[in-house]
Amino acid sequence: MNNVQPASPDPPLQPSGPSTGTDRGAVGSLILAFLAPISIGVTGPIGIFTMLMTAGPSAHTPLTWLAPVFFWSLPLLVGISSVSLARSSLRTCRRGSGAWVVAVISLSFMGIFFLLGLIVTLQFMIGSGFFDESLQRAY
Repeated sequence: MNNVQPASPDPPLQPSGPSTGTDRGAVGSLILAFLAPISIGVTGPIGIFTMLMTAGPSAHTPLTWLAPVFFWSLPLLVGISSVSLARSSLRTCRRGSGAWVVAVISLSFMGIFFLLGLIVTLQFMIGSGFFDESLQRAY
């Protein structure tokens, strides 16, 4: 009996080692970081409609907080996904590699987006008088 096996049409598998290119997670994180501000286009009309339905004639109502919640719902989910992918890429990649730089850019972009969103939301809440009533109760 002969122990020779017929040739396989598939190429032989190469051993997998650390890649020198960019990590898929880092690139995905950067894509999600750019999609987070764009997703406001989807949730913006819903947030505006919610603001119109919960606004009082002269001041805020107890449901005023719902407008920012609906407005930031989808961008928050996309942003959290982007940050988690970037963090996992930072853990697995060498410092200074291409994937590491892409992950840091993604985290920086999400940090700027978070700060701008926080400022806009606080301005909305202050402008609607949401904090006025709670300040009057404190004194």
